[in-house]
Amino acid sequence: MARRTGGWALALAPVRAQAALPRVRKGVLSGVGLLGLAVVAAAVAPGLLAVAVWVAAGCGCAAPWTLRRTPWMARGIVAGGGLASGWVAWVWPLSPWLLAGAFGLAGGVGWGLESLRRRRELDERLFEDLGSLLSAAHPYTHGHSMRVAELAVRIGKRMGLSRAELRDLRRAGLLHDLGKLALARRVLDKPGGLTQEERAEVRQHPLLGAKVAEAAEPFRSVARWVRHHHERPDGSGYPEGLKGEKIPVLCRVLAVADAFDAMTGGSGGSERSYRAAMGREEALGELRRHTGAQFDERVVNALMEALDDPC
Repeated sequence: MARRTGGWALALAPVRAQAALPRVRKGVLSGVGLLGLAVVAAAVAPGLLAVAVWVAAGCGCAAPWTLRRTPWMARGIVAGGGLASGWVAWVWPLSPWLLAGAFGLAGGVGWGLESLRRRRELDERLFEDLGSLLSAAHPYTHGHSMRVAELAVRIGKRMGLSRAELRDLRRAGLLHDLGKLALARRVLDKPGGLTQEERAEVRQHPLLGAKVAEAAEPFRSVARWVRHHHERPDGSGYPEGLKGEKIPVLCRVLAVADAFDAMTGGSGGSERSYRAAMGREEALGELRRHTGAQFDERVVNALMEALDDPC
């Protein structure tokens, strides 16, 4: 509620400053002091506007009021600012220019939030389309990227991650296997075990995916998570052999979500070329068995909680 009424406060900031001037004229402020107050009011109002848009930008895609209701919210801010300015004008004799400025500030907030919503929707569409392309490119992992993204977000919520972190987690889940597009199909589809050279080739896919993500501005924010999603707490992972807390928490979440879906094949139980799909309990047993070495214990516990809660 406080965020929604923020538009009124922004619209009224210069109005209140101007309305207060008649009362302070009889006080100790000199003419220079009054001028200074006016300058401060003029400087603070645009600053509040910028802060409002910045706060909205930091809410992440999980904030429904930011994405879905912004058009009506923007209109409400503009209308509220106009009505408030008109009411104040009726109570206090104010300059028309001041009223126009208050109305313009409210409109600026609305325009900024609307532009932010459109940009974020476009970014989300790009991530989803590329994730779908990854799934379609490999028959054994159809839908894998989307399932990993959704499961990672469920785990992240259980761990109390912020909205911005959940947004990045979902995006990284969609693109975590981006580098596999550069690998030979004969390696990815090989039914038996891989040779040492082939394993080394597969281990390059996090680096390849990170390089692609870094080269495109919309995907740059998740390049780090793509790069390190195969690191392990005991340092035996790749590409850099990071250990323990040096592995970013989002990467630890992705590692568990990726492994669980790879073992179970998602809800459909689809099999990989080299292994039959496991059941849920068998896959959880594997995760617990390798907790501390390959997987983060806190993340595995959060996964079990998320699976037990259908919401």
